[in-house]
Amino acid sequence: MSRAKRPIPISVKVNSLVVWEYLIRQNLTQSELANRLGICSGYMSQLMGGSRGPSPKIRRKMLEVLSPLSFGELFILSRMSRSSL
Repeated sequence: MSRAKRPIPISVKVNSLVVWEYLIRQNLTQSELANRLGICSGYMSQLMGGSRGPSPKIRRKMLEVLSPLSFGELFILSRMSRSSL
């Protein structure tokens, strides 16, 4: 009897280069973006620095606020190794 394999979790990170380009073009600061997203500037800094990944709720809000950017432009997906779990 074979066991079903568990899916490998996916890590989602903010593509900070794309977000920075957007902010520059819109003449916005990272702090202003945090306010528009309804998050604190410290959490925004962690998202931009890659030390934290955005929750599904924040990903949806970022897609709304940073329109017309797409999911593929805003976020970087990577597989997490089983050893990092």
